[in-house]
Amino acid sequence: MILTITALLASQAAFVAPSSTDPVQAVYRKLNGGATISPTSPLYLKMKEKWDTGDRAGAGEMATHTNSFYELTVLQFASKLLSLDTDPFVALNDFQADVFGVIRDRLDFRTLLTGDFRYVDSRQREDSVSRGDNDHFDQAVAAGGRLTQILKREDLQWNDTGMTGQAAGLLTTRGFAQKYLSAGTNRRAVIGSFTMFLCSPIAEWRDASLPDDRIRRDIERVPGGNALTFQTECRGCHAPMDGMVSAFNEWDFTNDTVSYLGDHVMAAKVNQNSSFYPDGYVSEDNSFMNRTGTHQQSYFQWGTKVNGKGPRDFGEMIAESGRFPTCMVKRVFEHLCRKSATQYPNEMKEWTTHLKDKNFDLLTTFAEVASSDACLN
Repeated sequence: MILTITALLASQAAFVAPSSTDPVQAVYRKLNGGATISPTSPLYLKMKEKWDTGDRAGAGEMATHTNSFYELTVLQFASKLLSLDTDPFVALNDFQADVFGVIRDRLDFRTLLTGDFRYVDSRQREDSVSRGDNDHFDQAVAAGGRLTQILKREDLQWNDTGMTGQAAGLLTTRGFAQKYLSAGTNRRAVIGSFTMFLCSPIAEWRDASLPDDRIRRDIERVPGGNALTFQTECRGCHAPMDGMVSAFNEWDFTNDTVSYLGDHVMAAKVNQNSSFYPDGYVSEDNSFMNRTGTHQQSYFQWGTKVNGKGPRDFGEMIAESGRFPTCMVKRVFEHLCRKSATQYPNEMKEWTTHLKDKNFDLLTTFAEVASSDACLN
């Protein structure tokens, strides 16, 4: 249909352009991937009412009541979490779906490290979710529709025989396993978890003073004929890391499939290359030991669980730490505000306290951060 000149001018006159200095508009943009909102829309007017009465976080929370918040901001947040900030556009998978669902449903974010549940496309058959491919989520995207409407939560992450009780939220999703449990020795699962959920790359927790009795046999003690190399370069990383990697001993990702192998069934790669140092540690179960608290307790603020068995105990250890909520707040701030959180220690401390007070409802953090002077200025 071709508009008459009169009709076109009338439509242009009815549109009110958003102000570039409008703080309500700025909050909306922060939470909706840069999109603007008409200042005459009901949502804008409700946000402005909140803002004008001093309820900044309330205005921010209203700006999350959109599809663009979830399908742009939250999905990219989940992608960057999985990829350790390298890719905001990872194809939708079970890892991202779980992050999306927990934020949407305003659930305790800590359950993403311990829970036995999943979020799936409600339009597809339950048995279409597979440990061996990503077809379920690829088809969900291909079919279109709003993820806010189609994703539903189901109890039991994997309902295969033998896997009951083994799930540990994101740590046992296919998406996580594909990236951190494929090939290698599963050590990447520890490094990735610390970077992802504690914002702590291994350079920050390597410690050559720790005992080396848990370092596996595949690490040479005299690399290149020089024992000093092991003591100064290898031991610092492997002493803390190898103590914890045993949590993932019974899990593997082979032939595109995430698998729990069974009680006391070690993945073949766990004890490989035993001839490098035959007197090294031999893994026989999934018990782990976290020794980073020896000299770094004030940094990580570990809770009561520092040792345990399997991914679920490992996830609980991370979720209990004081570093976990601090890291999640940091990730939200840097995702929304595109600048370093280190410039705002007081705000970070306040938001972290609020996150804990709100039972780890991360949506409240998105709202508070986006509406703050630290983010807007």
